[in-house]
Amino acid sequence: MSDEHDRHSRLDPLGESDSGRFCARGGEASTPLHARARFLKNWSWKIVTDGNRRLCERGAAQHGLSSETAEAFSKTWEEFIQKNATLEETIDFLKTAHKTAPFLYFNGNTFGQIGRMLIQGILNSLSPTRLQTLSSATAHYISGLPDFNKTALLNVFKSLTTIHSFKPGERVQTLKGSLTGRVIKNNPDGTITVKVDNAATTIKSLPENLLPQ
Repeated sequence: MSDEHDRHSRLDPLGESDSGRFCARGGEASTPLHARARFLKNWSWKIVTDGNRRLCERGAAQHGLSSETAEAFSKTWEEFIQKNATLEETIDFLKTAHKTAPFLYFNGNTFGQIGRMLIQGILNSLSPTRLQTLSSATAHYISGLPDFNKTALLNVFKSLTTIHSFKPGERVQTLKGSLTGRVIKNNPDGTITVKVDNAATTIKSLPENLLPQ
């Protein structure tokens, strides 16, 4: 959306610099979705409306507010952004916003993008691939992507906010599952050497770029 949106989205809503505290290591339980704050406090209804207007302009669609839902939901929005809510509750609220459809067009894009930028702002210590995957999954859930339900979102969060400690012999895969293999050794520089399946090659990877298979 706008530069103002970008600036807001990079703010740490919890007022701490180490947003990576959400990421557990060694397979411990990670609960970023339980973090509580006013995550949307900088997203006034005017900013949201301006963002939808720009999306409509780019999509050559008429910008407008729903005569049935916009007025009531604008008040609901302004009330919610002042509340302390968990990250999970905030994401669910954005999904409700999409379903309520206060705009004539691009409701899913509008609220999905807010969710995407929210995740990118508060979990920015994740590796770029993890962050991109997680923020996209959040946007897909909010915008109602077919077959991407709450269970799928929770699984993605659990998987991508946990940095595993791998041991030799354990099976692993890359984040997108394009390569699989077995851990050979842990290297002094913090990387892991993996023997790739069905190939006479090994690769070195950081633990955050791998998942258990």
